[in-house]
Amino acid sequence: MTELTHPRLLTATLAVAVVVNCAAPLAPSRSTPARRPPTADEVLARYLAARGGLDRLRSLQVVERRGTMQVNLPSGVVSGPYRTCVVYGESGVVQVNAGPVQAAQLVVRGRALVCDQGFTRCDGAPAPIAADLLTTVEQANRELVYERQAWVAPPVVVEDRDQLRLDASRRDGTPVRYWFARDSGFLTKKQRGPESRTYADWRVHGGVAMPHRLDQFAAPGKRSWTVALEQIDLRGTPGKWCADLLARPVWTGEVPLVIWLTRGSEPEARTREQLRRLLGAHDLSPWTLTRSVQIDQEAIPHSHPVLTLHARHLAQDDLLLATYIHEQCHWHLERQRDAVDAAVTELKKSYPRVPVGGADGARSERSSYEHLIIGWLELDGVRQLLGPQRARAAIAYWTHDHYRWIYRTVLADADAIGRLVQRHGLGITSGARSRSGG
Repeated sequence: MTELTHPRLLTATLAVAVVVNCAAPLAPSRSTPARRPPTADEVLARYLAARGGLDRLRSLQVVERRGTMQVNLPSGVVSGPYRTCVVYGESGVVQVNAGPVQAAQLVVRGRALVCDQGFTRCDGAPAPIAADLLTTVEQANRELVYERQAWVAPPVVVEDRDQLRLDASRRDGTPVRYWFARDSGFLTKKQRGPESRTYADWRVHGGVAMPHRLDQFAAPGKRSWTVALEQIDLRGTPGKWCADLLARPVWTGEVPLVIWLTRGSEPEARTREQLRRLLGAHDLSPWTLTRSVQIDQEAIPHSHPVLTLHARHLAQDDLLLATYIHEQCHWHLERQRDAVDAAVTELKKSYPRVPVGGADGARSERSSYEHLIIGWLELDGVRQLLGPQRARAAIAYWTHDHYRWIYRTVLADADAIGRLVQRHGLGITSGARSRSGG
């Protein structure tokens, strides 16, 4: 996605000279042309420009925020300190201490954790909390850059008084709406289903505009909470509070893989046991970057915000193993964006045209190029664990299933793509094939 320049919306004034002549009728006047409403791309470009530009948002490294959270409970309103830290693509801390409302949450190297208020004991976060935390570490303060990738069609722009509203639909069918101030371009409200969030008191920090007040509503007129921020710091490295919490020995050791079932069905339960068996038989630690995994028998496997597997391969261990490696490799690439950018640039020279969508390609041109890297890492990972024959057999299965052109290309050009991956430092190497000796 590249930043666009928002054109000025000009209202032209046409001066018409009217000559009055007794013998001739007045010349017909010409009306001012109706102003064209901006397109969705123009609205979004203006919003990004108001924030400081897409490049600045993407280059955020650490954002720390401190303020007060007010929570509306049936028994009354409670409030207390609110503090967060996001180390983009890596880690995060959330701490709330508002009377009965307590939160102490962490993301450390892809592991979503919930802790006691003193951060002395932490356990794997339940799937909904893990999804929110992992999304926050990746997208916080720049959500729209990512959310637009989930829209199934260009949004419709609606002029709503002094606001411009974008009506979009997500891949899961959920409608979502965004309101932008017509004068400033800032996002003022986002609504998904009955829930909505408002954004106000925008201020600039280090060239990036950030909202200092956020209000969450469970339904129209029913406020759930308010966050009023007193301080926002944009940093290159975490401050002492954040760094100390992320470095504590209590969670620097191995945290077990947390596997959640979406529906609790028998196929999902069997897939969880199958995955646990594979994790016990093979050393998958080099390919395990996030430790929150969800099994959803109706989902297409995906990596973010929570790594999600389906229940299709109960009788096909090699394919479940390959899928697990594939989705984890997305997390691997997420942490090395500069190297991935350079590798994609080189791939474009070898493959000037790639399929997009359908059974052959990924959802976008960029994604298709990245999947050439992912596909090779998947092939190489299974090869290291199961040997070359079984690895090629697993990838050959996908050539008739999904990403067909991508996987055919990975098999045909495995040596060349492998050299490219290694040249850019994107390879993953395990010291052991399997714990069972296979």
